[in-house]
Amino acid sequence: LKSGLYIDIYLDDKNIKNSINGLFKSKIFNTNLKFNFTYDQNSLNIYNSFFRSKKLSFKNKSLITLEPFLDSKSKFEIEDIDLEIFKQLKLDKLLKSKDIFKQINTKNEINFKSKKFSRSFFDKLNLKFELAFGRLNYSKKFSISNDILQCEGNINLLEEFPLLFFDCSINSENKRDLLKKFYIDIKDNEIFNLKFNGNLNILNRKINFKDISINENYKASNEDLKYFKESFENILFNEDFVRIFNLNKIKKFILEIS
Repeated sequence: LKSGLYIDIYLDDKNIKNSINGLFKSKIFNTNLKFNFTYDQNSLNIYNSFFRSKKLSFKNKSLITLEPFLDSKSKFEIEDIDLEIFKQLKLDKLLKSKDIFKQINTKNEINFKSKKFSRSFFDKLNLKFELAFGRLNYSKKFSISNDILQCEGNINLLEEFPLLFFDCSINSENKRDLLKKFYIDIKDNEIFNLKFNGNLNILNRKINFKDISINENYKASNEDLKYFKESFENILFNEDFVRIFNLNKIKKFILEIS
């Protein structure tokens, strides 16, 4: 009593043979969760799911297979998110859960579309990731106005010092409009196509660039790659991984290497 936790489960009296259907509702302090479910001995199907808290709200559907092996597939539609919540993420502690990562097999897709007049940095986000036997494969695509930023890669979460491999590109029809998003004003409005790949050591805060190219007229030399590495680590990666995505840091990094 008086714990701030409320849970209601309504069971459908017209349950199909060998399955249980129902509705789950819960409230934990200021967090609400509601979904329909169908459960049998082999799987749990969750649908019409809605989660809402002060900093995050989303809809999702999930299929969790229980037999013969534990496996899950989920799709999330983010309706509202406060990016400040990622600052609370402690990756170093999370990456210690290696025994749990060994047992998880999951495929997930996350979509987000910014609301009109929203202050969100990007307009659309599509993120797909698949985890099996401790190896995470991912692909992500951001849309900023008419500009596309996309990356794909993988990371082995079972390693002592996991390396995040990335292969990324930024494609913009107007370089000036793109940099305006970072509060950088330039006169150059040419097409801007950037490609870069390498790996990033999350715990040791180190990055290695393998290749960097811009349009068809620039390919980074070994000296350039070393310079970009040092600038990235000193400006963007001087704190933990999550704080790389700070707009002020990104702006400072762009100005440094420009």
